[in-house]
Amino acid sequence: MPVLFEEIDFEVLCHATEDEDKVIRAVKNLIPADFHSSIKINKVKLEGHYHNPIIKFNIILEGDLQVRRTLSLIFKSLNSEEQRGLIENLESYIDEAGSFYLRVNKNMSYRGIAALKFDTGDVIRLKTKLRKDKPLSKIEIIKEYNNLLSIK
Repeated sequence: MPVLFEEIDFEVLCHATEDEDKVIRAVKNLIPADFHSSIKINKVKLEGHYHNPIIKFNIILEGDLQVRRTLSLIFKSLNSEEQRGLIENLESYIDEAGSFYLRVNKNMSYRGIAALKFDTGDVIRLKTKLRKDKPLSKIEIIKEYNNLLSIK
């Protein structure tokens, strides 16, 4: 039985100095355009360390096909060095439940360029969730992500 995806969740912070629409646009640039109408946007108002307003957006896309096409789009948009590094270190991006985690540069994404980001500032965090129809080993899950992310 193949690995099936339940959803992909993009989490991004919007600071008081940022335009909410531009922050959402940065995330949408990582999602195939034909899925934009089916995303769910959750918005939570937070307060920063110095009492500055921060908005946390969770932009969620559900369904196996949507997750697969979105991951494929992101991966194909990375430069070849980032693609190679991601494949070589794939296991470190996946937890025991099979969720895949990645950080993408928010500012670059707004400009239409997918680039990984390894620090914690100004990122779009993404997390995939697998459907729990059948328990799978981490080896099976890694193999599926590897197949999915292989350039075709």
